[in-house]
Amino acid sequence: MKIHTSGVHELHMSDDIYKEIEDTLESEPDLNDFLDMNIEDFLGIEKQFKEYIDCYATLHSLEGVLILEAHGAFDEDNNFIYYDGERIGKIQDWINEHDGEKATLLIRSCNPGGLEIYAEKSIVVVPNQIYSGVRQQSGLAQVEMYVPGKAYITSYVIEYELNQLRKELKQKSI
Repeated sequence: MKIHTSGVHELHMSDDIYKEIEDTLESEPDLNDFLDMNIEDFLGIEKQFKEYIDCYATLHSLEGVLILEAHGAFDEDNNFIYYDGERIGKIQDWINEHDGEKATLLIRSCNPGGLEIYAEKSIVVVPNQIYSGVRQQSGLAQVEMYVPGKAYITSYVIEYELNQLRKELKQKSI
């Protein structure tokens, strides 16, 4: 697993993914660009989701994004897993290990079983099927946002939930 930090953001990239892209990386700044691009890919699609995450981060005194970039699947026990070279890890274990370190955990791993996750402190943004940036941009992949204490917030309820969060944030600042 390659770990890269850029400001308040962090990227955990599996050895497999790193090998796939290392020829395109000329230097450290390129990895910074890769990190920034991945955050924008996931969070830039729905403006209200990004605003919700920002408000949530402020309310809970959290900041930054931690990305897990790895190939994903599910095992015979129906666990959402990721591959890091020869090592196989459970996505939920990774979430549990890093929950609360950053405002948002982005899981950039295929989730062909549409398996659910949970967290107690950090928002988790995760695909609910086979994922790629191209699939997402063409509408063939969906990304979901899990919010501790709320469960999944979808585009159908984001406006209401965002208004509730704004009220909570305003109350806290009074």
